[in-house]
Amino acid sequence: MQGGFEVRVGGMNTPRRRCGDLTQTLRATSLRWFPPRRADVTAMHMAEVGGVGLLCRLRNRPDRRASPCPSHTSARPSDATPRNRLTCWYVYLYRLYQYCMIAVDGRMEPHRQLQAERDREVVQAVMKLTIFGATGRTGRQLVEQALGAGHEVKALARDPSRLHVRHEKLTIVQGDVLDPAKVEEVVAGTDAVLSALGHTSTSTKDVQTVGTRNILAAMRKHGVSRIISLTGAGVADPEDAPKLWNKAITLLLKRLQPDVLADAEAHAEAIRASGLDWTIVRGPRLTEGPKRGSYRVGYVGKGTGAAISRADLADFMLKQATDDTYVHKAPVVSY
Repeated sequence: MQGGFEVRVGGMNTPRRRCGDLTQTLRATSLRWFPPRRADVTAMHMAEVGGVGLLCRLRNRPDRRASPCPSHTSARPSDATPRNRLTCWYVYLYRLYQYCMIAVDGRMEPHRQLQAERDREVVQAVMKLTIFGATGRTGRQLVEQALGAGHEVKALARDPSRLHVRHEKLTIVQGDVLDPAKVEEVVAGTDAVLSALGHTSTSTKDVQTVGTRNILAAMRKHGVSRIISLTGAGVADPEDAPKLWNKAITLLLKRLQPDVLADAEAHAEAIRASGLDWTIVRGPRLTEGPKRGSYRVGYVGKGTGAAISRADLADFMLKQATDDTYVHKAPVVSY
């Protein structure tokens, strides 16, 4: 007896055709494989391929001498059996892959819970923080989350009315980051600095670089060593391993926003050369989504995605004020 597949379509019990073609097999609803000269073999494997459920049953049929489909008794192509076996092995390996993924995910769960507990412990430390760029969309998230965690916050704003948050632990100083005297006023007596400076329609081309230099000078003068600064993922880092599409995005930024990218790169260079305990947090495309509390931290081309919400980005930045894991590093945070 020759081995082969019996194909049943749409749950009907009547055999329709014997099939040795892989393409036709994948379109079928269920498959039965009757291999010749296979004793004591019984196994069932389920898989989902393109939304189609495939049932592959291997079993011994010693008493089945007639074709499972009497209406098709003509000889089949000589390569039918290898193709059918290939399909069956494909189903088996696909299911094995799924089992492995489930096992890995289950073993990782305790580590995720432990990391979440450590993150909660890190945020519990109360500090005095200075936030620059507090009226921006990411800056407002920083202010709200810092106050929610019990920190004392000082913020520099050209227009304090744009910062709608009011809190007993929030001090708003009116001024410009380009004014060294105002920068010193908000930096004095603080434990750490968080910068979310960015460009607006009225800002200068080098606002991020000049403002950061003023911040660094004030920190040295007042003995503040910890700074966490936000920039885009287009700013390169030695740890990056950019893929083709990462390089394409960077090239596009250089064409569309050359001044913004150059300012961001110069600001990063100033921070790296500062001699302080710095962390440059790089973000991809920022969204207005809610805070999830879970995200990936890596480098361009290494374990990162294409987007993250401003709320989660602010969450990561805030945690770095009390965590030295990424000191002197420039990680990318994403989903």
